[in-house]
Amino acid sequence: RLIFPIENVFSEIVAFGGRVMEKGEPKYLNSPESPVYIKGKNLYGLNKAKEEIRKKGFALIVEGYFDLISLWNAGIGNVVATLGTALTREHLELLRRYTIEVVALFDPDEAGIKALDRSLELFLSTQMRARALILPEGCDPDDYVKKYGKDKLNELIAHSPAISDYYIDNVLGSGKTFEDKRDMIKTAMEFINKIDDEIEKNLFIKRIAEKLGINEELLKKELHKKGVQIKSKTTGEKQNIKVHIDPVEVHLILLLLEYPQKTAQVKSEKVLDYFLHAELKNLGEKIVEAYKLLGFVDINVVLSSDSDRSLREKIYQLRINEPPADDKTLEKDFADTIRKIKEKWYKDQHRQLKFKLAQAQESGNEELSHKLLCEKEKILTKERELH
Repeated sequence: RLIFPIENVFSEIVAFGGRVMEKGEPKYLNSPESPVYIKGKNLYGLNKAKEEIRKKGFALIVEGYFDLISLWNAGIGNVVATLGTALTREHLELLRRYTIEVVALFDPDEAGIKALDRSLELFLSTQMRARALILPEGCDPDDYVKKYGKDKLNELIAHSPAISDYYIDNVLGSGKTFEDKRDMIKTAMEFINKIDDEIEKNLFIKRIAEKLGINEELLKKELHKKGVQIKSKTTGEKQNIKVHIDPVEVHLILLLLEYPQKTAQVKSEKVLDYFLHAELKNLGEKIVEAYKLLGFVDINVVLSSDSDRSLREKIYQLRINEPPADDKTLEKDFADTIRKIKEKWYKDQHRQLKFKLAQAQESGNEELSHKLLCEKEKILTKERELH
């Protein structure tokens, strides 16, 4: 067998995959799952592709090792592969660290098309901007790039349809007869109810109405009768709660999401005690606890409730816009961020003490004034240790 080392996002080898070179079964054989290797939570090649994904603004998802290697050799570096398993929510959460735009480039055989169809709901429920591409002439990505080259493939990728358009055109069918259209509406209802994003849901309904040639408002009324919740744009705006984000504290949070192994240091140094914003401190504590219990951090698990949605979406956006972390300067970046957090905390402590001391002196409370001065001296001593 040809052996492929499987690395996690930190470039640590966590498993191996083997492909038989001649006739034999099974064609692919992977290491068994373990605490450090779960197929549904690892994407092959992500450790090497993540910077190219950030640079190009989107990720290509393929099914196998050879597809990925062929595209990589052709000069397409923003590509990852699933590891002999269906695409999972955890896969997409991994990708959301680097982009919210993906192109699913699955094999044209029946298994590949079914895998793509199963992924449609997943893309929409995780609010990824996804496009779908089934290659022509029955080619898989490996065959196509060898036969036609990188430029032709990039052209197809650039013109690949949005996932909702793919669903309408390829899954729902043509809807030529009355019965066909009635069945399409029934199928669409089930699908629409699984779309979380209200804007995406309304756009999807509009496309369905256009496809069937029926009034959009009538379709919405019919959907409402069947229990599909459709909110207006104004409702969505009211739910958009503003979240205050401290840039220094949130930078440490983003570093912990990117390098969760650093949570041990954060816990041992009690860094989160120096956070001034309770919401971010609470998030930091959840990240530390999640990594301790699970060995990985999934932002959807850490911020799972509806009340966390605004912060969760803010963190998603910040992770995408954050400049890529440099493994070589990680230790310095981490230390500098912790120092800045502590400096801000000490500055806030001085502000509070100054206010309390002024009040104590104004009221003539000498005992409290002396106590506050001693406390100020202790804080100054500890603060000097930072430099």
